[in-house]
Amino acid sequence: MRPLRVAVLLGSTRDGPPRPANLGRRVGKFLCGVLNARGHEVDVVDPVDEALPSLVKPYFAYAPGQAPPKLEKLNERLLNADAYVAVTPEYNHAPSPALLNTINHIGSSVMSYKPSLICSYSAGQWGGARA
Repeated sequence: MRPLRVAVLLGSTRDGPPRPANLGRRVGKFLCGVLNARGHEVDVVDPVDEALPSLVKPYFAYAPGQAPPKLEKLNERLLNADAYVAVTPEYNHAPSPALLNTINHIGSSVMSYKPSLICSYSAGQWGGARA
């Protein structure tokens, strides 16, 4: 079996106190280590690095070749992935707005019919179970 290309989508943009500042990066780093140890290729999609604006127009609403370059590149990265791992904090019983904004910019057809994993976390008593 050939190694998979796995897109790991981080879901937090938080920074600063309280410590640890961004638990999602720590969870994502652990998952990337597990995937790499099994021989898979990992592409981390961090909403801080992507710096996508709040959704106004998704990728699929643009004419071919007319989407902003940043969006074209993200679409290509996700299209080329064999599988997805979404790493999300639990915010008010739901996934994070940063993760949803990233996914909604691309649309579900790019990620359809591919294996995926959702890894949710929380420092609270439920540990992300409600996200």
